[in-house]
Amino acid sequence: MRQTDKAAGRESGAVGPGEVFAILRLVLRVLAQRKAGACFLLAIMLAASLFQGAGYGALLPLLHVMTGARPQAPLGGPHAFFQRWLALFPDRQQTLAAALTFAALGLASGAARIMAQYFSIRFSMNLRGMWMKTLMQRFLEGRYDRVFGKKDGGYINIIIHEPSWASSAVLSALEMTMQSVCALALFALLLWTNWIATVASMIAVGGVSFILQKFCIGPALRAGRERLALSTQITGDAAQNLAGLRMIKAFSLEKLRLSEFAGKTGRLIRSLVVVLVMRHSYKPLLETIAILSVAGAVVILSVIAPDRTTALFPRLGFFAVVAMRLLAHASELMASLTNMVNLGPSLRLMERELGEQESQEDLDSGRPFDHLQGDIVFENVAFSHEQGKPLFENLNIVIRHLRTTVLVGPSGGGKTTVADLLLGLHRPMGGRILVGPNTQLSDVRLRDWRKRIGFVSQDCFLFNATVGENLRMAKPGATQAEIQNAVVMANAQDFLDEYPACLDAEAGDRGERFSAGQRQRLTIARALLRDPDILILDEATSALDAVSENLIRETLQRLKGKKTILLIAHRLATAREADHIYVLDRGRVVEEGSYEELLERKGLFWALASAAEQDTAQSARRNDDAGAHKKEG
Repeated sequence: MRQTDKAAGRESGAVGPGEVFAILRLVLRVLAQRKAGACFLLAIMLAASLFQGAGYGALLPLLHVMTGARPQAPLGGPHAFFQRWLALFPDRQQTLAAALTFAALGLASGAARIMAQYFSIRFSMNLRGMWMKTLMQRFLEGRYDRVFGKKDGGYINIIIHEPSWASSAVLSALEMTMQSVCALALFALLLWTNWIATVASMIAVGGVSFILQKFCIGPALRAGRERLALSTQITGDAAQNLAGLRMIKAFSLEKLRLSEFAGKTGRLIRSLVVVLVMRHSYKPLLETIAILSVAGAVVILSVIAPDRTTALFPRLGFFAVVAMRLLAHASELMASLTNMVNLGPSLRLMERELGEQESQEDLDSGRPFDHLQGDIVFENVAFSHEQGKPLFENLNIVIRHLRTTVLVGPSGGGKTTVADLLLGLHRPMGGRILVGPNTQLSDVRLRDWRKRIGFVSQDCFLFNATVGENLRMAKPGATQAEIQNAVVMANAQDFLDEYPACLDAEAGDRGERFSAGQRQRLTIARALLRDPDILILDEATSALDAVSENLIRETLQRLKGKKTILLIAHRLATAREADHIYVLDRGRVVEEGSYEELLERKGLFWALASAAEQDTAQSARRNDDAGAHKKEG
């Protein structure tokens, strides 16, 4: 997924007809992918226009019958058909027959238009749902390295909000089609009635519409581009404010963050108001012009030919009614056009996002993988997050089968990337990863491989669901006994017993109802529930108190010799029981060995351990001082 294109960033400059036609071509491409539904909608719209044209075609004979005025010239077109139809009835029944015919055709036209509106809305909503699902599917099933490091706010806006705007653009285009077809039917009817007056009126209305379009379409498109950019920024800001609420409060940033958020939302609201005002201004403007035109025609006729006013009343009344309806269609067409142009940037974004050839993870190709039966070997592995900035060039690591291997080192050394490579989230750019005798990770079925891994991340992520539901995500068909065993193994039973609902207790958003140590133990229980061959713990104790850290160390001690464990450690105390330790610095293994061996060498590991002991001693002194002051008080 990408951010909005360069064109979306242009908020100034003239907007020509080419932009409008470009958006219409986008809509046509969308409709072409769903030809059956589009043809069905077009058929309903044609039926609605035919019924409406026929209904108004019956209006002129009805007015002649009601007023008793004989037409000065033979009626043509559909009027003649209805005149012949009414002649089949006795004189006394012709008014009733004309009224019933007009009403029946009006009902048929209204029903067809309602159906067209319903199916148009349903069509656009189905598009919205399909786009949202497809975008989420691409996000979840796409390659991790394609979304690694991207902003969450942009994704949320693209997946949740932009499909709604884009589908509304398609709906506006369908409404334009409906209004255009109905307007053409009425225009043809007016031409049959009096082509000179029709052409003169349409020239006047067309001129006014062109002027309105000139002043409205450009601002609408620019407002749409601004809305797209601001929606992305606002969604990102909202996500950051929610995630960083504690930090915002701790640094008293409430007013600053609110001011920034309010400024952007204010700009968004102003751009939306501009478009809404334009959309709803066409109808009153054109209706006012139509009323003034009809009134002017009556005044002119009464002055020029006062004796013919009564005779011409049916034709004049028919022309006024149909012209008013035609102008209503024209105003709705202009409003739909403005809305479509305003939402065009979102539609263009959908086409670009859905048209990209996303690289999806290939989870099911390769050899089946049942169990890990040997060591995991990183052999001359090369990898880079950014082109030209290699992280690993010749990384060589051996993770012994049923042993505990620990990675330590300064931040940014590549420890977490080793875990990501082992999970298959990233692919080596050189070298290979062996996951058993003569078995490369790239050759095995990735879905099978991941089923043999239990992963515990530093952020201890829990979904907003019950404890039991969170645990069962690792193994949906797990029995109660299996869940209970995993909970006990992870030292999580003690605090869960404090909740009456136990496994049915709600975890809250991101597991907020539990402490960091409790969340960590629950994520370990989730990893253990699937009975993995390999257990990966990425900085599992970095943010825990001493008690929670000791409980997790007890869990790891129980698993020693039963699982292949890769532990990425920030606190070196967790490395004491390791079978082998690798010290990574700037993507290179600078030291390796047991805990005692590395301390004796007095290299980087010794420096890190010494610094950790000093931090621990200082923390202990602060706690002692705080306790002494409390007793004196």
